[in-house]
Amino acid sequence: MKQPSISCEVTALNDNQDTFLVFDRVKTDFVYPLHFHPEYEINCILNAPGVQRVMGDSVEEITDMELCIVGPNLYHAWQPGSYDDSKPCREITIQFNGDILSKTLLDKQLFRSISDMLHRSTQGIVFGPDAIKTVLPILTTLASKKGFETFIELMRLLHAMSIAPDQRQLANVSFQTQNTAGFADERVETAYNYLKAHYAEKIKVEDVAQSVRLSTVTFTRLIKSRTGKSFIDFLNDIRIGYASRMMVDSTKTIGEICYACGFNNISNFNRVFKRHQGLTPSEYRQAYQGSRIVY
Repeated sequence: MKQPSISCEVTALNDNQDTFLVFDRVKTDFVYPLHFHPEYEINCILNAPGVQRVMGDSVEEITDMELCIVGPNLYHAWQPGSYDDSKPCREITIQFNGDILSKTLLDKQLFRSISDMLHRSTQGIVFGPDAIKTVLPILTTLASKKGFETFIELMRLLHAMSIAPDQRQLANVSFQTQNTAGFADERVETAYNYLKAHYAEKIKVEDVAQSVRLSTVTFTRLIKSRTGKSFIDFLNDIRIGYASRMMVDSTKTIGEICYACGFNNISNFNRVFKRHQGLTPSEYRQAYQGSRIVY
């Protein structure tokens, strides 16, 4: 069986400074290829019936009101399915790191329901219409809050979701167990971390193979078998992830971002970026302008 192409997404969340981030957009296209990331993600999608949601080994078409939470390193995707893209939909996405609440706090009775939900989210959780109607006012006003109030609203959101009766897990337990390590191979994880540390530099596949103590041939075969991608595509995933982050998180020009992310010419960067993101760098920056709020 052919290995599906899977990307480890580099999110716009700064590990050292940001608490969480919110995207709130109106759009017509709905394509997010199969990917995973170490952050938790809450997705609310309104007015996009027919979009196909992939969560681990679960594949379903969503209705006109969708709310789900995705745990760390769970493979997920959204595809157009039977969605009528002539009608705009609204997408609200929240991403946050697992250490937003300490284990000591999560062990307290007051936070027990949130702790349980975060644990179960490693299989993905989808919520019913009653839950969505309850939490939608919190979701839609979250972006308008300022300062510490934003964190309070996020806690209100997590608590409301965690006690909602109409929720169900999506991915099979066996699938979740097999994929908690992301790439499910320590050598690929090591190579991924190496590339994240050196993505802005000129990188030779031989050097990366040496970092995991494999021959170049064996290493490239391993990457292909675990990710469904060539080494170059695997590296470009990481570089485009950082480029996308810079596109919405800085005032650098597209040319500056191109070279800062390890690409050696702008035309190649534009081509690779559009292939990965479905938009040119300038289109991507415009699409995210004003929709991203970091706390």
